[in-house]
Amino acid sequence: MNQTYCNFFFLLWLIILPTVSCNDISDNQTKIDFYQFTKNKIISPSKTKSIDIYENRQSESDAMTQIIVNFGYPDSKGGGGIFAANGIDLNIEVIWLHDNDVMIKYPETTDIIKQDSIIHFINDFVYVYYTPIKLRDSLKSKVLAYDLIGKTDTITAILKGQIIDFNLNKPISNKRISISSGLVMYDNITDSEGFFEFNMIPAGNYRLIIKHEGYLDLIMDTIFLDTGDIRLLNIGMISNNKLDTIKKSIN
Repeated sequence: MNQTYCNFFFLLWLIILPTVSCNDISDNQTKIDFYQFTKNKIISPSKTKSIDIYENRQSESDAMTQIIVNFGYPDSKGGGGIFAANGIDLNIEVIWLHDNDVMIKYPETTDIIKQDSIIHFINDFVYVYYTPIKLRDSLKSKVLAYDLIGKTDTITAILKGQIIDFNLNKPISNKRISISSGLVMYDNITDSEGFFEFNMIPAGNYRLIIKHEGYLDLIMDTIFLDTGDIRLLNIGMISNNKLDTIKKSIN
């Protein structure tokens, strides 16, 4: 009787074991596919080097993006990471300027972990230059100008510009525009020609919000004002009616 039970459980173990093993392999492969993903490969002008934008999803809450230089193409002879940031699907652009010079553009709000300016491999090297993107556009209307037009000998800054109807190319008067930094908010109203000016405000990072009936909202994260900056910001608002017309013409 005991031998019968032993044989039964042995046969049951033989049936279940392959199933469990296969499931484990399948799950692990799914995790590898999800956690390791080369988003883009950018080849140097001489086709002797490449750069990989690589997403490492170690977990859904702890994902990161890395940029890796490979010396040798198509077969890498060596290399290493030059940039890393928390998060995935980041708006990062990599541009080869020359065979030994690379420009990396990234949103100013990127949570950076690693940022190297040079990488060596034997007798070869690559210099890395970085440009933070001031405007991270979740914008529905248009930013027509965002320029530093002057400096003052003060510890404060000036933000000024004009708001127009983008489609009609006409100024929008009496329009409320708000900027905030932390818990502090500043309000302004456009004049008859659509001009506004935030004068002598503290330097720092600002969030701009424009909401107006009949127009699409505009939100900018982040506007950075350094001490003494005089920055020009011109905005073209798009009306809801114009957007409806565009959608109907597409359909």
